Amino acid sequence: MSPIPIAIPAACCLAMVAFSVAVLSGVGSQNDLASILERALVVILVAWPVGFFIGRLLERLFAETSTEKTTADEPEAVVNKEDAAIPAAAIPIENTPSSDEGEGGVSAMTGHT
Repeated sequence: MSPIPIAIPAACCLAMVAFSVAVLSGVGSQNDLASILERALVVILVAWPVGFFIGRLLERLFAETSTEKTTADEPEAVVNKEDAAIPAAAIPIENTPSSDEGEGGVSAMTGHT
């Protein structure tokens, strides 16, 4: 399974969010259009490399985590018998009424009347 590239989409998403925030804040402060677009373009040019760097870090993190997970999937040896889990099928069930005994229900199963 090949790793999913994360760097470019992360860079694009961060750049678009930063551009949108810059445009909205410029419109909110009632700046002129040239000033808003100039600042938004500077922000998008700065945000894209930052997003690319974050995406590369995420790729490395996911690659390390996936290799650690595949090596950690091996079962560990049980040190104590008490630590071992008992499968549900190995536990004997006693005092269970069969379907032709009594009325059934909770009181018949628990033995309480």
